[in-house]
Amino acid sequence: MNIVMIGPFGLKVKSTMRERALPMAKALLKKGYAVTLVIPSWDNPEDAGKHWLDENVEIVSIPLPKKKGILFHITLASWLVHYALEKEPDVIHLFKPKAYSGLAHVTLYMLRKLDRHQAKLIVDEDDWEQAWNEINDYSFAEKKLFAWQEPWGLCHADRITVASKELIGMVEELGVQSHKIHYVPNGIRHMEKPYVENPVLIWEIEMRKMVSNGHIYRHPRTKGVTPVSYNQSNPTIQIRKKYNLMGKPVVLLYTRFVEFTLTDLLTVIIALNQRLPTAHWLIVGEGFFGEEKELAKMADRHGVADKLIFTGWVPQKDLPYYFATANVAFYPYVDTLINRTKCSVKLLDLLTAGVPVVASQVGQNIEYIVHGKTGVLIPPHDLDVMTEALITILTNFDLQLKFGEATVEYVNKMFNWDKLVAEVEAAYACD
Repeated sequence: MNIVMIGPFGLKVKSTMRERALPMAKALLKKGYAVTLVIPSWDNPEDAGKHWLDENVEIVSIPLPKKKGILFHITLASWLVHYALEKEPDVIHLFKPKAYSGLAHVTLYMLRKLDRHQAKLIVDEDDWEQAWNEINDYSFAEKKLFAWQEPWGLCHADRITVASKELIGMVEELGVQSHKIHYVPNGIRHMEKPYVENPVLIWEIEMRKMVSNGHIYRHPRTKGVTPVSYNQSNPTIQIRKKYNLMGKPVVLLYTRFVEFTLTDLLTVIIALNQRLPTAHWLIVGEGFFGEEKELAKMADRHGVADKLIFTGWVPQKDLPYYFATANVAFYPYVDTLINRTKCSVKLLDLLTAGVPVVASQVGQNIEYIVHGKTGVLIPPHDLDVMTEALITILTNFDLQLKFGEATVEYVNKMFNWDKLVAEVEAAYACD
């Protein structure tokens, strides 16, 4: 079977095509399918017009039109259609029913009506797109277009793949029959994983036990990896030294700052500082609108600024070292439509790395974490219980190891793309 996947943007800036479509394509390739990604790299124009292979998945980044305004958008969408049909596909899988992939869907739908092709049209939904109209700085016209595109695209697809269980209900409310909806959550991504010897012991005496005499330490988070001698040049040790975290309990916040309110976060930071003043926060990531700067100002006003360390975004290859620096990760959500329908790759990254996670009991978090076995789920806004859960894990190294080992085993078993892709195949097999 010949499959073409169409995206609304390129691979580098936004994550859907890189972290969802591409690993899905690689898993399909292993099963003998021919797969091509056709993308418009308007958001990273240096890739426009290029053609390459990624583990034998063909990637076509179409040229960008020289036209301006509405002619640019129409031409770009038509070129997506042209390059897709040039591959003579059996299936065209359109990621996100909005923007350029949404325009391509309308065109492909009409062309099929005219017998210009017979490809099955599958739509992938990994967010409730209309909810982002209130977050992103879209124009009035863009908001109107996206609000029309999403329901139209979902109602005019042969099959739909959705990334979260909440999205199943949302799509059914549009009148789509349940047998046309296929639940395909995001799978784990195989980041470059250097051997990480975890120095996250809370007390200095534990640290000394670990590093004395070149001790070799087998950590559950790196199960199956050949251990090497523990030494002070280990990148994780260097991170702790850089931020003066040696021997201190560390909470990791890996975020874009859209999932929670700064007030709720600050409440937990203050409460944790009162109960466990040696604890520090390692904050990896940045907000869309400079939320990390606002958090720093708020923390300063409440006397806890010295407990927060802001790293900004770090290269993907370095993430395992930053994750290994933490004793626990905090993943709070408020109960919003965006949070209920999204399927967080960041949360999966943490779980795949074996970081114990305290998360809000909202949306897809409930599917990724087994409460009490692979992490802790707390009702949103129950800030006292969240703080208590963080303290419990921070002060219990055995519990950190238990959660770390269990979560690695669970996500690798349940959310491996080689397993998840079976449901994608079922969508493609529709009549």
